[in-house]
Amino acid sequence: MSKLTKRALVRTLWPLLIAILLAAPASVGGAAERPSSSLSPNQATIEAWDADLDRISARAKATDTGTQEERKHRKRLQSIAGSAFIAGRDAAARASRVRGLLAALGPKPKQGEEAASVQKRRAALEAELSNLEGRTKQFNLILAKTKQVLGELESRSHQRLKKQLFERTVTPISY
Repeated sequence: MSKLTKRALVRTLWPLLIAILLAAPASVGGAAERPSSSLSPNQATIEAWDADLDRISARAKATDTGTQEERKHRKRLQSIAGSAFIAGRDAAARASRVRGLLAALGPKPKQGEEAASVQKRRAALEAELSNLEGRTKQFNLILAKTKQVLGELESRSHQRLKKQLFERTVTPISY
């Protein structure tokens, strides 16, 4: 294909792409106005995970927990970490798709140089991108806190084992 033909093709397809984006159903643009997804954890779930992490961390620091309790806490922490990882990965992928749509709209022109419908779509996409990036950061924070709390539990477990191994006790041989 010659350069002239490619250029003509791009000139023809570019307005078509913009028209498709503007005429597309509100599934992309409307996503900024409603919760991001019914499958994705909502803010209440994230706050519950955060509260669980704080409670488990405080419990691990305050008392000498037993192995059964530590096992229960580890299982809960692994569940939180797995859910947060999946939700964070999904939010990051959706943010990437929204960035692609914004890139298709091109750089933001000066005020008044863009059609009102395009401005509205751009604003909705930017709001959705901001929301998705914020959620991704929240999930990453949950993962980091989970890793810290698991480290605390492991440290307590090692301390308890060390104490048991090196504690002086009376042996049957010393009688």
